[in-house]
Amino acid sequence: MHGKSKGPRNHERTPGERTLSMECWHCERPAHAVCCFCGRAVCKQHVKEMPNVVAVLTGKSGDQQALAVPNAVWCGICRPNEEPVSLKDVLK
Repeated sequence: MHGKSKGPRNHERTPGERTLSMECWHCERPAHAVCCFCGRAVCKQHVKEMPNVVAVLTGKSGDQQALAVPNAVWCGICRPNEEPVSLKDVLK
């Protein structure tokens, strides 16, 4: 199913019921997306876009190719590395 949800926007909570909502990292208004790089929540006003490489493949001729999302959600705060890093350096 595509498009916006047709469900009710205002939900009355029953006693003891918890609601889960995320607030924008920048302005604390309701968030609409999550940064695919760091997980910070952002609202429509503060969302940015950045290419995200999903996978790197080696073609039949040996050339490297990438599957990428050209306009992935980015918070604008985190700084994804431009160069590959060794996992042993990251996991210290």
